[in-house]
Parts: sequence; C-alpha cells; structure tokens
Amino acid sequence: MPNLPGSCEHEPAVRELARTNAEAPALRAHAERCAVCRETLAVAAWMERFAALPLTTPSSLDPTSIWLRAEMLRRWDLQRKVVTPIEVGETVQAAVGIASAVALLVWLWSRLETIPASAALSSVLTIILIVGTVLIVTAATMTRELLRRR
Repeated sequence: MPNLPGSCEHEPAVRELARTNAEAPALRAHAERCAVCRETLAVAAWMERFAALPLTTPSSLDPTSIWLRAEMLRRWDLQRKVVTPIEVGETVQAAVGIASAVALLVWLWSRLETIPASAALSSVLTIILIVGTVLIVTAATMTRELLRRR
C-alpha cells in the first residue's frame, strides 16, 4: 500500500514500539530523524501521561456546581448575543457621523466661493470648519477604539 503524504512506512511499527515500550534502537534512531514517527512517539507519551492522571472525585461532580456553571455559561451567551447588535450599532453610528461631518465640510468648502467676503461670515465659516474637523477626528478616534475592543 503506498504511503499517504505526511505518513511513514515505519509508523505502525513505531506505534507498536510506543505501546509495548520495547527496545528497538534502530526504530528509535529512525524516529529521531523522521518527523511523522517523532510525532507519533510524542502523542503516545502524552496519552500515557493523560491515562495516568487520577479520575475526578465525585464531589467535583456536585449537581449544584454543575447547575451553577451551566447557568453562568447561559448568561454569558445571552449577554454576548445582546451586546453584539449594540457594538455593531456603535460602529455604524461612528461611521455615519464621520461621513456626515466630511460631507458637511466638503459642502461648506464648495460654498466658500459663492459667499460674499465679509469678516463676520468668514470667522463663522472658519469656526464651523474647525468644529467639523474636530468632530471628524473625535469620531475617527471613537471608531478606532470601538474596533480595538472587538
């Protein structure tokens, strides 16, 4: 039978070696050079350590603790389901705010040429442009923080 990619022809013998823990220096030397056989031995060693772990005591399987854990997981899942639309809404609101502020600034900038030049109007437009820029920067910062929280 041809070997599959990521397999070795000596792998069944290495599995048997790991199961019986027999002495086979040539096979162990092969396993040191072959990544597949080395991984097979590592998995077998881990399984032996896992099998040697003591079984859980019946006191850790107390029905009250199981119920409390299940209740806690249920509440976490419910909280996650409730918070997800709020987080999406915050992101959408921030994006709409940025787009609106940019649109307002572009519209004001295009209107600057049609407005007669007066000192009072010029200072009002300058203040509006500054406030709009501050709003854009603030909204961009908020959006970055919202995205970082996820």
